[in-house]
Amino acid sequence: VPQSGGQTSIAHSNVTYNLMKEREPECVKKIEKEGVCYTRVLPDGDDITSTVGRGWQNTYLTNDRKEAEKAATKRGTKFEWLPDGSMKTVTNRTAIQVEERTKQKTWFNSIIGAYTTWEDARNDRKKAVTFPNGEQMPEEVMDTLERVFEEVGVNITWQHGDVMMVDNRLALHARSPGTAPRRILAALCDE
Repeated sequence: VPQSGGQTSIAHSNVTYNLMKEREPECVKKIEKEGVCYTRVLPDGDDITSTVGRGWQNTYLTNDRKEAEKAATKRGTKFEWLPDGSMKTVTNRTAIQVEERTKQKTWFNSIIGAYTTWEDARNDRKKAVTFPNGEQMPEEVMDTLERVFEEVGVNITWQHGDVMMVDNRLALHARSPGTAPRRILAALCDE
């Protein structure tokens, strides 16, 4: 349990989509049609001073550059090695999906997370998420998206021993910064 902060926010993906479509219809239409592009520079080794600080080794679970390249390529991620040993990654993704069980459109992306937190000496948050042609996300749309999350999000304050399961297809999740010491264990599972 962090001494302060560290809540996990969850929001229903379909509600988020519907509110964004209502409030920013042109941008949502463009996001639906084109998708989004995430650009991130992964350091050579973890950087605990950064919110984007997981190194390429920890991201791809290898210390071997060739294995990291294979893993990135398998995920559809373009990459470039930088002179300091960092790995620049560029990934195009669909950002709005139809959830197969409910047939509802969902806001299935990390646009606001990238836009608001991917900032450090290597990364510029305003260039972290763009349209595939490189056009930046409109600042007013990002402001609207933040307000939507504030409206629909539920903040969970963690207690020692808590466990949370989130259906990533139906619920968005985020983490607010917390004070150390803190340990979070996370796992992904598939059907």
